[in-house]
Amino acid sequence: MEDLLAPPDLATPGVLRSVRTSHYLVTGSNIAELRDAVALLGPKKDRRAFGGFTAWALRWTFEARPSSGDRAPGGAFGTTRITVAVDAVVTLPRWEPTRATDAPTRAEWNRYVLALADHESGHVAIANAAASDLADLLRDLRAETPLTLHRTGDGVARERIARARVEDAYYDVRTRHGGTQNARLGLALVPRTDPAASRCA
Repeated sequence: MEDLLAPPDLATPGVLRSVRTSHYLVTGSNIAELRDAVALLGPKKDRRAFGGFTAWALRWTFEARPSSGDRAPGGAFGTTRITVAVDAVVTLPRWEPTRATDAPTRAEWNRYVLALADHESGHVAIANAAASDLADLLRDLRAETPLTLHRTGDGVARERIARARVEDAYYDVRTRHGGTQNARLGLALVPRTDPAASRCA
């Protein structure tokens, strides 16, 4: 599953992207046992277990340079050597079926993990978009002194990242942690009205 969430080829100047996939192992011979394993071993947040989880961070650096012209609009200094680095780690479950595992269970697991990976890729996309946007915002900065430029740039970066965190949280609310994207284990085998089918995104 390492290639499911490969970083997109986005040629944004100054943006470096790293997406790594981590796995936790689960065991079970049927969907009920696998759901229990995911609930027990899956990544936790606020005491709730999830089938998958994406953690991301943005780092930024830039230098000050004199703006061209004696009266450059916005200030005497602009930014150069801008770098915005995205580091995302996606955690997904891994299960090795035995020879005795029936075909429907295998098929449902594969469907679930693909849907889960698709949901997590949305979190990665939010981080990538924030990084591209931040690089553009930093590129347009001007200030009267290098110190003011750096303070302003750091403030802009923190504000954009905070907005991305809100977007990230809303994405989970909007998709019900992947539920609207069919990232629920057992959907193909268990009636949608079964409460157990809604466990462990």
